[in-house]
Amino acid sequence: MKKRLLVLSSLLTVLVSAAEDDWVLNNAFAIWGDVAFIRRAEGHEQHIFFEGQGAQAQSACNLRTLISHFNYEPGFRVGMAYMTRHTFLEATYLWVADWDSSCHRRDPRRINFSENTQNVAGDYANADRGSTHYNSQFRNGEINYFFYVTPRRGNYFSAAWLVGLRYMDFPEHLDIAFVKGANRSTYEIDTENHIPAAQVGATLGWNPTRTLSWDLLAKVGLGFNWCKQHTFMGNQNNTVTLRNYTRSEFSTPLVVAGGLTLTYQPWKFFNLHMSYELIYLNGVATAPVQINKSRNPSHEIKSDGYALFHGWLGGVTFSF
Repeated sequence: MKKRLLVLSSLLTVLVSAAEDDWVLNNAFAIWGDVAFIRRAEGHEQHIFFEGQGAQAQSACNLRTLISHFNYEPGFRVGMAYMTRHTFLEATYLWVADWDSSCHRRDPRRINFSENTQNVAGDYANADRGSTHYNSQFRNGEINYFFYVTPRRGNYFSAAWLVGLRYMDFPEHLDIAFVKGANRSTYEIDTENHIPAAQVGATLGWNPTRTLSWDLLAKVGLGFNWCKQHTFMGNQNNTVTLRNYTRSEFSTPLVVAGGLTLTYQPWKFFNLHMSYELIYLNGVATAPVQINKSRNPSHEIKSDGYALFHGWLGGVTFSF
């Protein structure tokens, strides 16, 4: 038993000593580039149009279906950092290709914008065809300062607090079209969200060997969102304008983010890493939330939408 305890103690001593002597801590600067595959998910339940009317109406197209058709889109993230044994200052930028989804229904004289055709008129009631195209975009930039309670890679485990700033750009476009006979009329909604945010968080690292490390990161922040929407609704082949207005307001969205990263460091100046990460926004102006099926709607903007962005990132880091 004493021999086993001695072997275990020796092994832990070697692991901790290897971490304490980690040559990665000698680096002061780093730059990195990642390939990203990110998916846009989550959103309010919202019916776009129906087949039939009244008690017989069935949802022909809804927001959840459109979002479920969003794929993992490619993108990239680049970053740079200044590092010491107990601090880490980073700047990053994430870009993702647009998410696009469409829904089409053909059912002569049975496609309706609302369950109750009294709320709508003209080409939006008893149409022959209905279609929807939904486009969503996302960009994210961050500056974060980490303060490590223990050296970054100097212990078997490491932990740090962080404070930071981020800026997110989140525009969307929704195009709804109804075809009735020879007429094609559209309901088009564009939204913009420009969101600077302050955030705090923490990270916990596990450094089992000199070349391998795991990092768990969590961040929460509050944003200041300048959101804007423009709506156009035409009738009678878009020759009659039912709605055409622009509205904007300020909101304070909640931002929650996190991720788990695996890093392999074969040399002190180079590493390979892969992570799964997510960003959740609550309190933003998404395009489908702006849909209003009243005959005489108020011209307003709604900023109670939400969205989730999640996916995989992987790339290389060069340190010097």
